[in-house]
Amino acid sequence: MEPKDYIITEISGEYATLTERISGETLFIALALLPPGSDIGTKLHYEMLEYTIAVSYTHLRAHETRSNL
Repeated sequence: MEPKDYIITEISGEYATLTERISGETLFIALALLPPGSDIGTKLHYEMLEYTIAVSYTHLRAHETRSNL
């Protein structure tokens, strides 16, 4: 399966609805399979049967710059 990027669009009980960011395809998945801290609006990257929270390059650079001040 190819890597995909999702956003959590809804949480209902112990389940989350993920929307694929390019196609708009939706998935219904157990929260227990998602990384800790996942919430509505969290951007996720799926690859090699694992979901990780997606962090932008700009976000990472901001932390690097702040630590160098």
